[in-house]
Amino acid sequence: MKSLVQALKRCKSDEEMSHSMAMAAAKALGLDGDASSLLLGRSISGGIELDVALDECGLLMQDPLLLGQALQEASDMAGRQSAGSYFTPRSVMDLVLVPLLDGAEEGIAAMDPACGSGNFLVRAIELLGEKGLEPAMERMKGIEISQVSADAAILSTGLAYARHLKRNGMPFAWRPAEILVADALEVDWKEMFPYRNGIIAGNPPFLGKGRMDRNQLEQLMRIAGSRRVDYCIAWMEKASQWLTDGAYGFVVSSSACQGEQAETAWRGAFGRGQTVFSAVKDFKWSGDANVHCSAFCVGRRKDIKIGSFHDGTVEWRPAERICEYLLSVPHGTKFPIAGNGHLPSHVPRCWSGVKPIDGGNLLLSPMEKDEALAKEPLLAKWLRPCIGGRDFLHGRRRWCIWIDHDEVQEALDSSSFLREVDGRLQRFRMDVANGERLLTGKRMQFVQSSTKMFKSAICIPKTFTERHQWVPAGIVHGPCMVMDSIYFIPDASLCWLGLVVSSLHHFWMELAGGKHCADYRYSAKCVWNTFPWLSEQELDMAGKDIEDATNDLLMERKRCNASLAEIYANLPRNVELAHRKLDSVVLKAYGLPSCRDRWLEVLMARRTDANIDRFF
Repeated sequence: MKSLVQALKRCKSDEEMSHSMAMAAAKALGLDGDASSLLLGRSISGGIELDVALDECGLLMQDPLLLGQALQEASDMAGRQSAGSYFTPRSVMDLVLVPLLDGAEEGIAAMDPACGSGNFLVRAIELLGEKGLEPAMERMKGIEISQVSADAAILSTGLAYARHLKRNGMPFAWRPAEILVADALEVDWKEMFPYRNGIIAGNPPFLGKGRMDRNQLEQLMRIAGSRRVDYCIAWMEKASQWLTDGAYGFVVSSSACQGEQAETAWRGAFGRGQTVFSAVKDFKWSGDANVHCSAFCVGRRKDIKIGSFHDGTVEWRPAERICEYLLSVPHGTKFPIAGNGHLPSHVPRCWSGVKPIDGGNLLLSPMEKDEALAKEPLLAKWLRPCIGGRDFLHGRRRWCIWIDHDEVQEALDSSSFLREVDGRLQRFRMDVANGERLLTGKRMQFVQSSTKMFKSAICIPKTFTERHQWVPAGIVHGPCMVMDSIYFIPDASLCWLGLVVSSLHHFWMELAGGKHCADYRYSAKCVWNTFPWLSEQELDMAGKDIEDATNDLLMERKRCNASLAEIYANLPRNVELAHRKLDSVVLKAYGLPSCRDRWLEVLMARRTDANIDRFF
């Protein structure tokens, strides 16, 4: 096996890797050149010789998953990440396979539609053996787009079954799983896997909205009805379409079951009356993946449970119903999602900043601004301060060029600097899709924008580290242009800031918001618009106390003489105490205890149709 790993690490292309893997496997087993074909399942002759060779080299006593791990180690890390492919450890696979195989009977069929090197199939063979069941290898199927990974899956499943036979004192047989080399989203799963009582399990590619090519986006649109969701949601929908009497389960990126994506992810399954009967929400997958994941199983089973996964161990507890956010909720409870702005009249609106898609041509750093003004002082008329999420967190501010349409010609006539910027900007816009359309009416402004200037506003960065116990919101004084990496509430009182930076609002954000990699992702639609805000009467009673506690928090922050990123990276004691004081005031206003156990129940009870746009 060591020589196999070394050979894999020397491989560069799929063709070389497939050939070298076969040769290295044969060498590791002490077989002649023809044995590589045996190992890869391309021929089933010479079973006795293969049995002896496998036994003599000790491979039947080794872990079949080592082959998959060796393949992952040999692959280029950047290439694996671009494909969304990662080695799945047993503890993560068991979050799906153990519930799926609970109560399994002899002859159960299993398929992994994104099988990689066969890990889920190998683990299914092991678990069936532990239950005293004989794996039905003729019903073990896999789909894999890469030939080299498919070869590894054939080898690893063949070794896993041979191992199973040896452990149970049965005669040797080489029976690897059937692996189809194809794009799983272009395959008819019902034809490939026609077993009504079977199970489908796997770990679809972790590809977010910004990492997919045109073909993948078209697949998403065709299968899931949206291009604005994670790629794995197409696998979820395909599995839901396949399901009759069996069950399926996946390990997916957490964002697929959070925020606005959850509606698309579960529309098909819930619309077909299918039930999530086990779920583990938002756990950190350590290792080279380093992402946050969720695991779930779907079928028509009545025994429903939800788990917490830490350090490779899961703790299960019974659940009444599991909703689209993979939360345990009572029957009849409708968890809100993506309210579109139908807020109570007393709640201010949360806005997103402008989206600069102009190649950075309209943005200036403080140094670039100073240099330009030193040469052309009259430029000051056309410059405005602006701020993005990172700027806000790190205490920085940038500048942007912003010229009203009827003043563009005057500005260009008076400034060589602006003429140079205009030339670069027009070339950039003509290079992008629909360039002619982008130029219309917004010559020296951000294309996707409206004027988002304010005198004072609560600002909330759209993404921030998961290490923050509170939302790192604050006050920005204008006039200032806000970029799209910030949400802002203009001219709002300190009471609203106090509610946003409370632990209660952070709790709601964890449930209804999303994740960007390992960072929290705030959302106006999913968090602000669905949060159960205090009523006008409650604000009249508690508003002054909340404002006072919020002002105390701002004063403690100011004493730190540091940026928000620095403060919350290593929270000073004085700021923490100010947060605790504010939390107690907010919780008192809501009539909630400091213990979080009842927060969701009470918050859901406070929900009213007045500030909900859509439910699942």
